[in-house]
Amino acid sequence: MTPFLVGLVLAQGQIADDIFVARPSVQLGSGAPGTAAIVWASKPRKSFRVAFGRDQFAEATQLRTVDVPSTPSHEVWSAQVGPSEPGSTVHYAVQSGGSTVFRSSFDLPKTGKLRAVVFGDCGFGTRQQKEVAHQAWLQKPQLTLITGDIVYDHGRVSEYRTRFWPQYFETTPGPSRGAPLASQSVTVAVPGNHDTLYRNLGKYPDALAYFYYWNQPLNGPLTVPGAKNTPVLSGPVEAQKRFLSNAGPSYPRAANFSFEFGDTFWVVLDANPYVNWNDPVMRGWLERELEKGRKKTWRFASWHQPPFHSSKKDQDYRAMRSVVETLAKGGVDVVFCGHVHNYQRTHPVLIDGMEGASSDRLAKGDWKLDRKFDGRTVTKTRGIVFVIEGAGGGPIYDPQFADKPDTWKPWTAVYKAGHGFGVMDIDDRKLTYRHLGTDGRCTDEWVLTK
Repeated sequence: MTPFLVGLVLAQGQIADDIFVARPSVQLGSGAPGTAAIVWASKPRKSFRVAFGRDQFAEATQLRTVDVPSTPSHEVWSAQVGPSEPGSTVHYAVQSGGSTVFRSSFDLPKTGKLRAVVFGDCGFGTRQQKEVAHQAWLQKPQLTLITGDIVYDHGRVSEYRTRFWPQYFETTPGPSRGAPLASQSVTVAVPGNHDTLYRNLGKYPDALAYFYYWNQPLNGPLTVPGAKNTPVLSGPVEAQKRFLSNAGPSYPRAANFSFEFGDTFWVVLDANPYVNWNDPVMRGWLERELEKGRKKTWRFASWHQPPFHSSKKDQDYRAMRSVVETLAKGGVDVVFCGHVHNYQRTHPVLIDGMEGASSDRLAKGDWKLDRKFDGRTVTKTRGIVFVIEGAGGGPIYDPQFADKPDTWKPWTAVYKAGHGFGVMDIDDRKLTYRHLGTDGRCTDEWVLTK
């Protein structure tokens, strides 16, 4: 496909702007193999349908009405398209009132292959956010992973309108404008602290928008609003009732989920402080999901707050080290995090001698590492590589350490300061990862093989 159908210009022109609050994006939906969900927000409308493939149609379902103070009421719609063959280009068109109001396409990965882009901490509305969006779009990924902190500062509906949709739904792509990345690749979002920690609905009545706009598999362990390990609501009772009505089954279940994509298996975890991953319910769910993933060649995990990094800022958050043993036993190859606004990757982390370790022991810096792995001449490892992609648009953290390896923690192999994103290419049993800057230049490249 030429850079993602640059002429995705809408049939009927201005009619689309009269309908959409957020133009269509491609999301996981149920996560069924070969399918995707086309998701959009609109002004009140009677019905939509999506045409796709060759003379196929999917009736759209209204997921929810978003009715909160400070923003006009609008509806979130979704239509599941597929299944489609591996490697196919899926052309889709959103139709309403007898007219096509939006059209675009996305690619599914070929068997044994995948290109994904990874970035996070992005929704600041900055020039660098647009540059990253544009460069990521130029890579023509089949999958886009956002490692959390989708919008700043408080995860609000109003912030999606100014700091997310314009940058990733831009129909005239360019480094100063953004690109239609979310409309042309399957886009997955991880909950970060700025997405779910601001829960006072009196102070922030349009907060927790994560649970409004993402249609991701509802196969997580948490089903009861307000239960432990969920982002508990606060503020006026009426505001809480309004949120629960708006979010529906998405809250709290959408904060943790798993999915398959091509020959890869992923678990997405909520790593915010209200979650205790030592809870038997949470840990049991994670173990069962990882067991399901064993049939896939590659297994990944993603959450927001990294357990291993060398920035001074946020160095004290180490809670997610407690799941490393479970991930290793489940065969996870790479963990993708954000939160720290730069790019870092670790030497492969080993669990030798850490099995069943106490919290105090886990917090120490003497984890065993596979230092023989260099990603060039030695490309196999028993360990897990931890990658931080948190430079998607926000201010860079601790750039003074980037060129001073003597200041890094023992596990850090690479530390790059500057905005950018990752590109992961899978070719059967070979994974190639590159970190690119806003100019498209590669600043780190490594290979993992099986």
